[in-house]
Amino acid sequence: MNKKDQNRLKKILFTLLARRPDMFGMVLEPSGWLTYKKIHKALMFEEGFRHLTPVTLRQFFHLYRPEGFEWKDTMARALPAEQSPDLHDHTEIVPEDDLFIAVRPRSHRHVLESGMNSRGRDWIILSRTREMAVRIGKMNAQNPVIGTLKVERALQQGAKFYKAGKLLVLTRYVRPGWLQMPPLPREKTGGHEKEPTSAEEAGRTAAKNVKRRAPLEREPSKGIEQQTAGAFFMTPDDFFGLVDKGAGRGRRRSKNKGARRGAKRKKDKNR
Repeated sequence: MNKKDQNRLKKILFTLLARRPDMFGMVLEPSGWLTYKKIHKALMFEEGFRHLTPVTLRQFFHLYRPEGFEWKDTMARALPAEQSPDLHDHTEIVPEDDLFIAVRPRSHRHVLESGMNSRGRDWIILSRTREMAVRIGKMNAQNPVIGTLKVERALQQGAKFYKAGKLLVLTRYVRPGWLQMPPLPREKTGGHEKEPTSAEEAGRTAAKNVKRRAPLEREPSKGIEQQTAGAFFMTPDDFFGLVDKGAGRGRRRSKNKGARRGAKRKKDKNR
């Protein structure tokens, strides 16, 4: 990275970590730290820095050691003296207009039916503009679903909202009745099979395995049963019968041979 790119990246990071994280769709931790993974997501839309990864960002801090920042193995922040006084101002507010929220496609049905809940860990991030909601959504999904939160309806049911810069608003939970969401996509029918559920898929897999393990049916062969090519299976009676027959033939051959020798000796003696 050349000197010009270093300086430009430092300015962007200073805006993100010390002045206006809301411009990037980000909310910092109370102490100002932000993980390299989230910094990477914030830079996805910045021309010239889309190729950066969490690993290269960590290397940037450890190698170039930019002034005004401090860093760890997994995160970085602007020095407290460099941070804007209102950087962590999350006072309660009453939004005047409706807000926007981005949802992953795989969570579309769940949000429609159950809403969202941060469970006290992170904030649910809402946007004052649809464009910012799209930007936040694309950090986690290629085609995010954008919904509208009806502020007046939410306030009537006890919702609380908090400031996060000029572009973002925070809340702890969202009830499904507060949202206007696009309808769920239709399931494919006709010539296209619908995507199987986990139970259906498990059933199909089990049937395939049973079919694969089932022995091949063969017509019974004459005499000794043949199961596979070149292999014969004999009963004990068959085996010992052959042994006895072989032994008998051996004894008869030995007796005849002795008789012939005796007759020859007798003939020679008579001569």
